[in-house]
Amino acid sequence: MATGRSDFPNQVNNVSDSRSSSGARSTSAPRRQRRDETGATRALAALAKEDVPDSVRARYDVEHMEFGREYIIPKPFDPRVLIWEAAAVAQAAMETGVAQLPVDLAEYREQLERRLGKAHEFMRVMVHKAQMHPKRVVFPEGDEDKILRACRS
Repeated sequence: MATGRSDFPNQVNNVSDSRSSSGARSTSAPRRQRRDETGATRALAALAKEDVPDSVRARYDVEHMEFGREYIIPKPFDPRVLIWEAAAVAQAAMETGVAQLPVDLAEYREQLERRLGKAHEFMRVMVHKAQMHPKRVVFPEGDEDKILRACRS
């Protein structure tokens, strides 16, 4: 169960509402619809099942964080929430026809990543380079969780 109380896990926070509003604004949608909210909800549910980056674990001072009883909604300060949620709302606005200014979702996601700062932008560039010219890398520490998470990112 999610709650508004900060002394329980799975706190629902107002932070996510401003992020979904970003998706609606980017398409110049004059109003939000239930489908926008459903898109945002589904994006958050999918994100909660993704591997949690070390930066988020460090911010909350926990070693292990994965989808389950104690983690059904992404943490408010997880930077991925902006990208996933705003893009889902923008997509829903376009699908329902309320978007007055359609956006290219891939380009929009990149714009959102750039808003997260230089470190994220640098990583995005490196990931794109790696995707364009994949290389085989062998990690001697390949059985350690931290190394395996880094490889999946």
